[in-house]
Amino acid sequence: MRTPFRLLIAGSLVCGCASKMPTGVVAAEPGQKLQSVPGPFAELGPETDPDTAIIKACPVVMGLPNAYVPVGPSDQNFKTYWNVSAEYCAWQYSPDGRQIWTSLFATSAVQSDPSMRTCDLPPRVVDSRYPGAEMLLLTVIHNHVFRDPPDNKLSTHDFDYLDNMVGQHHTRMAEGAEVVVFPEVNGKPVPMRVVAFFGRTTPSGVVECAGFFEYTWHAPQVLRATQDTDGRWHKEPVGFPRPSDRN
Repeated sequence: MRTPFRLLIAGSLVCGCASKMPTGVVAAEPGQKLQSVPGPFAELGPETDPDTAIIKACPVVMGLPNAYVPVGPSDQNFKTYWNVSAEYCAWQYSPDGRQIWTSLFATSAVQSDPSMRTCDLPPRVVDSRYPGAEMLLLTVIHNHVFRDPPDNKLSTHDFDYLDNMVGQHHTRMAEGAEVVVFPEVNGKPVPMRVVAFFGRTTPSGVVECAGFFEYTWHAPQVLRATQDTDGRWHKEPVGFPRPSDRN
């Protein structure tokens, strides 16, 4: 997952990561890659509906340390916030085709590009309650550290990661041809999707969930989900970040 900041920041990146990760967050050692991510995250699940699982995850993700930059690039404090900001990503998965859980969150302790925020999500979840079992991977969730500027819906990297995971986990050979078969949860197929949460600050300075962008594999549109004043969620199509992203 990747959040871009296109204004070049001069100087070196100052990592605001402590050697000890926040509770529920994992990161690889510098120069290493995580091979799997543990589950479940204690504050989430179980759910039986994929949409409900996504909605309940939003305030939790945006409440993680430095998940949101509350000022714009022109603000004198922007660089301070940006330098310690972090992108977190996780899998929502099902071990049994009935219950949906969320893995721990992966983050990258070191950012190789100071103009980006990334999190490297492994392609596998290990849930110690189900030794040796292969989890059904459903949804990639992550945060965007900005509110939701027009060019920050979902990135080409998000699309590419989704395509890669569908190919790795849900593609089968049938009669000499590749077919995609998604898992069922409570009797309904659940196509894999990628979700990017965005936040906002309340007048008291608390970061809260403001909504999310969602793309389901091979869907015609990216959707933007927001909540109205009555607490109801609505999704509207917002196209692709760039026409070249999907051909």
